Formats: sequence, structure tokens, C-alpha cells
Amino acid sequence: LPVVLGLISYILYLWHQPLFAFARLLSDVPLGLYDYAGLTIAACVLSVISWRYVEMPFRRCGGLSRRQVFVAMGLATLVVMAVSTAGITTKGFIARYPVGDHELVGRSPKSWGEYVVRRFDALKQPAFAAEDGRPRLLVIGDSYAQDFINMAAETGWLNRFSVRTFYIPEKCQPYLGDEDVEVFIQDNFRTFCRKAPGLSEAVALVNEADIVVLSSLWHEWAAERLAGTIARMGLRPSQKLVVLGSKYFGPINFNRLMRMPLADRASLRVRSPLPVNDLLRNRLAGIARFVDAQDLICGADDRCRMFTPDNSLIAFDAGHLTAAGAAYVGHLVFGHPAFSDLGKQ
Repeated sequence: LPVVLGLISYILYLWHQPLFAFARLLSDVPLGLYDYAGLTIAACVLSVISWRYVEMPFRRCGGLSRRQVFVAMGLATLVVMAVSTAGITTKGFIARYPVGDHELVGRSPKSWGEYVVRRFDALKQPAFAAEDGRPRLLVIGDSYAQDFINMAAETGWLNRFSVRTFYIPEKCQPYLGDEDVEVFIQDNFRTFCRKAPGLSEAVALVNEADIVVLSSLWHEWAAERLAGTIARMGLRPSQKLVVLGSKYFGPINFNRLMRMPLADRASLRVRSPLPVNDLLRNRLAGIARFVDAQDLICGADDRCRMFTPDNSLIAFDAGHLTAAGAAYVGHLVFGHPAFSDLGKQ
């Protein structure tokens, strides 16, 4: 057996990668131990066959000169380069898919991620612009706060305000108080959160703002203490505070979605309950304007749609919004009574 493995080792290396990769692409669920074991056996069988019927005959063939080998390799390299270039310029030959599938086929997690943070980061400044006479809006939070900025921009709501943003990492959470909350933070993030910006560092911006929005992927410990945090923010009676609940669209399986007819995608619903929003609603009653984004998007039964009515993807990673998703969710969120009087001079 060791001799056989030695003979086929390189071929096995070549076979395992495409087998594993295509299996992951075609599977609707994450592969398990037995799946990988079966794929490994299949790779070994294919490697033995390739060694016996491809490699060995080629080794025995002495009819090719060195020149012929180099010419063949050069031609093969040119073909691979031509196909690769065509694949890159056509975004993976995307035209072979229906137009409705182009968003899923040509998905770019990097581009989507850059979209989420771009506007928020551009608005991170230590103070509001003194010459801007519009109402001052401060948005505080993590990547869900970044989603809020995109919702406001895609719907045009953001244009009413002079806007500043303040980022607090999701692992650290917005909190003000004397309690040692480090015990609630994951061990491997405690050092990070000690150095990360906290809500106490946003006090100057809070004092300047007319409207403050807190948005986060809320952890239970922070939600339980949010009323106390708000009390310590020292907001004036004239200032408005809105707290956005968390949102979650369930696990997204792009392979399954691409095999689904467009008509079925529009009606697809995924159950995604978020108990932390109920906690926030109860704790903030009479203290702050609370907007349960999950309830607006998914309804009382927490069955969340994954596509807009015109079949555009709402969220690309179960929580963060695409541009189309930001526009769709934004219209729902800004139709909430909590926002009805904000931004009016």
C-alpha cells in the first residue's frame, strides 16, 4: 500500500482538489466527514486508473523529442491562457446563464463587503460640519449601522441630514456603565475590545447631534443593559434616539438558489426568529424609539423573504444588505412611525 500511494501521490494531489471543490459547489449542505471520506476513496480510485492508463503509457512512449514536448506544452499553455482570459473578461462566461441568475452567478463577496462599509467610513469624522444647517444625525454601531446608512442613502432619506458615523465592533457592543462587562466578551476578543473605540469616546458627537441612531447585531448582555447605557448618554429632551433591532435572513445557499426557478425565489421564505429583538422591545418601552427591522422585513411569524419582489437578492450573507436589499428594506424601515417626524425642519 505505501508503494502504491507513493506511485499515485502526485496524481492524487491533482484529482482531490477538483473533486472536493465541485462537491462543495454542488452540495446544498456543508460536506461532512463521510462525504470527504467517500471523495478521498474516489480520488484514490481515479488516481490509480490515471496512473495505469495515462501516466505509464506516456512514460513508455519514447517517440517524442524534446522539441515536440516543448512545442506541445507551449501550445497547451497558450490555450489555457486564452480560455482563462475569456473567462475573466466575460465574468466566467456568465452569458450562458439566464439574466435573472447573473447576480448570483457573478456574486462578489469582496465587492458586496466594500459596498457595506464605503458610505459609513466616508462619514466618520470627529465633529459635525458647522456650516451645514441641516439636522445632525449620528449613527453608532457595527456593520448593521453600516447597513442603516446604506438604507438611508438608497432611499434618499440620508440627504435630509448632516451625518456622522461612529463604529463600535460587534464583538464589543455599545455600552456605558460601571459594570465589568468584559466577562461577556469572547476570550479571544477581549484584548481587541480594550483597544477598540467604545461608546464613551462618542460623547462629543452625541452632544452635537439632534438625532442618534443605535444599530447593532445585539448581544443579549448589551440588550439587557441598553436602558442603563442610554441613561448614561445624557441625551437632552430635544434630542431624538432611535434603536434598531437586529436582522437575520437565515443561511443562504447560493447553489440551491441558482437551481430554483425565478418564480419560486420570489415566494421563498426562511424562518429566522430573533429573540433579542423581543428583549429590546420590552426593555426600551418608554425610553427610546425602537424599530424591529426583523419584524418589518419578515412579519410576525419571522418568515423572511430572501429576494425583493423584482427578484434581487436582499442580503448576501444572511445579515448584510445588497444595494437592492438596502433600498427594499429602507423603504420598510423609514415607513415606521419612529422616523415619521425626523429630519423635518
